[in-house]
Amino acid sequence: MERRKFFVNIVLSRRGSRIQGYIFSLGPRQREGMVLMQSLLWPSKQEGYINKILVLGICGILFFLVPLGYGVEVLRRAAVDPQNCELPEVDWNPKTLGPYFVQGVKVLLLAALLFIVINIVAGIVGSISFLLKLAVIGAGYLLLMAVLPYLMIRVAVTSREGQGWGELFSYSALLELFQAIDTPGRIGFLAIAIGAALVSLLGMLACGLGVPFTGAYALLFLGHYVGSYLSEHRALLITAEAVPAEFYALPLEAGPEVDELDTPLVEDEQEAQSAPPSQPERPANLDGETSA
Repeated sequence: MERRKFFVNIVLSRRGSRIQGYIFSLGPRQREGMVLMQSLLWPSKQEGYINKILVLGICGILFFLVPLGYGVEVLRRAAVDPQNCELPEVDWNPKTLGPYFVQGVKVLLLAALLFIVINIVAGIVGSISFLLKLAVIGAGYLLLMAVLPYLMIRVAVTSREGQGWGELFSYSALLELFQAIDTPGRIGFLAIAIGAALVSLLGMLACGLGVPFTGAYALLFLGHYVGSYLSEHRALLITAEAVPAEFYALPLEAGPEVDELDTPLVEDEQEAQSAPPSQPERPANLDGETSA
């Protein structure tokens, strides 16, 4: 917000006072553009982002669900604190990649219904015209990218609440989430989803080999933008019961699974219970010796 005010003051000093009303009338749009640019550049400003994108890109070649689940974790951290969040840790340790893979599976299962509908429609129109089939697949891909932010939010919310898989497939909750987000937010989600798809396609310039890496980068700034929206509109979303208040109360470094946070505490309690009770000190006699 401070950068926005500084920009407006410079413009007014150069152009004059007549432009003041015009600048402030475009304030929300300008601000959305600034948030978009900040999210677009955010991954490149993080420490060790090249190594992490390399790991995610190679994982994307083998298991594309790992970068997708990683984007969900970026979304969660940005929703808690978009200014101070950092890229989550990722390496070749299966214990690190496993939770991201599970979150990616959840997003894929939520989108399975849409996949089925697209394939059925494409199969029906494919007998009529091959070009029409390609058009249906292209429109379906665009629709899938449009709903991807909502699916990622749903997975992030249910994962942080520690809910089971049954609560994940609540399409009524997805509808409530869509209704709670205002029209500018829906337009922003659609624009950022299309932008993420275009960024991922930049990898085609390297004979298609760069798609997993550009796709991983696209998921990072997509997650940061959507998380930033959740952070800014938290009061609205909590009031509409689309996002629980507990979702924002978790620490940045919580990790994909909330149950992991309680493990050290439980172990400490078990050790405390299993330890033998301490014996009280025996009073000393007048001679300085302890009584039996």
